[in-house]
Amino acid sequence: KEMIGEEGLVLAGLPDAICFPASYLSPQDMCLLWMDEPKLMLKMVETAAERLNEFVERACKLGVDAFRIIGGEYATQQLGPKGFNALVKPFDRDLCRIIHRYGGIAYYHNHGDVNRFLEDFADLEIDALDPLEMPPYGDVDLADAKRRVGDKYCLVGPLDDMEVLETKDFDYISELAWKCLQAAGPDGYILGGTASGTYTERAAENFIRLVELSKRFSAELRG
Repeated sequence: KEMIGEEGLVLAGLPDAICFPASYLSPQDMCLLWMDEPKLMLKMVETAAERLNEFVERACKLGVDAFRIIGGEYATQQLGPKGFNALVKPFDRDLCRIIHRYGGIAYYHNHGDVNRFLEDFADLEIDALDPLEMPPYGDVDLADAKRRVGDKYCLVGPLDDMEVLETKDFDYISELAWKCLQAAGPDGYILGGTASGTYTERAAENFIRLVELSKRFSAELRG
């Protein structure tokens, strides 16, 4: 934070409670456990949530003021709405409320087809969501998402670091980026990929070039 200052937002990585069973079990075993022993699965998540909430409260008291929460996609992509409502929603909402109690930012990361969960994410009381992948990588329509939840949390995406920034040429990226800005801008939206970061030189270069494109978009809006 000292080095970045006002030039960026420093996020502390935070796996949510469903990451406990999801990390110890294979995807298949986790799905089977939810089908066969839902009470046991719920108890695992409840136990993890209790410990996680204590940790986050301590971190907030020590000055951590922004968290990148991961794990929701284990439910959205594998267990469906019923699993999300039971194993993610109540626990991640409590997590966000603790963060907000200390004036912090709850930034949520959730890959995959999330269109039907956009309002559910709002129920978590998050401040931002990435990466909002568009077809063919996901099922989000940015303009539609902006209409539905644009007043609830900041939309971040959909230029995924691995699928887009790292693999596509900048002509393709710039055309897609401009369409995204037109669909979701000018407020409540951040053009980019995920808060996971960029891991190759090419992705980083393309990401940096998006800054000038965003400035040009802003200039055109101002006339």
